[in-house]
Amino acid sequence: MKKVLAAAAAGLLALSLVGCGKEQAKTLEGKTGDTLSTMFFDYTVTNARLEDEMAGMLGHDGYKLLVVDVTVTNNGKNPITMTDADFYITWGDGDKDYDYPITMYDTTQLSDRQMPAKYELQPEGSKSGELIFAVPPETTEFGLKTQDYYTEGDSQEPVAGDIYTVSFKIGGEEAAPAEGESAPAEEEGK
Repeated sequence: MKKVLAAAAAGLLALSLVGCGKEQAKTLEGKTGDTLSTMFFDYTVTNARLEDEMAGMLGHDGYKLLVVDVTVTNNGKNPITMTDADFYITWGDGDKDYDYPITMYDTTQLSDRQMPAKYELQPEGSKSGELIFAVPPETTEFGLKTQDYYTEGDSQEPVAGDIYTVSFKIGGEEAAPAEGESAPAEEEGK
């Protein structure tokens, strides 16, 4: 199997996808500080905060900038290519309650810790930094999501696999687990 980069259109489908192929896709959840293990990498959200502006950039249409500190680690035996768009943020159940990192819209570097739009991870290699999103100003509860995409056998058709969510609530400067989120991360199949 090889990693297929999730395109923005595929990510939109991922929001409503519950299963594909022979096996039912699982949804695995965690909270700030938990490490979720995907098919290709592990990720941990260590902190999150809201900013009115960064490096002179304001959130568009009155939105705020959500800065999520994340560590991503290759858990496989081969190098992988990652993009910051492998992750998306959600803040509700509506069809438009999500977005991808701001690098999808603007390539301006907003912080020296901002995750690059594209990077390589060697086996067991890690990268830590900030994913930055534009979010509605009144929102305080979020989910940082990713989904496995891969191919099987000789097929070039991407298969959408499990969905992973780290939920958190912004309260002051520190990220805290969202309401009702206190159980440790599920690690089914690991």
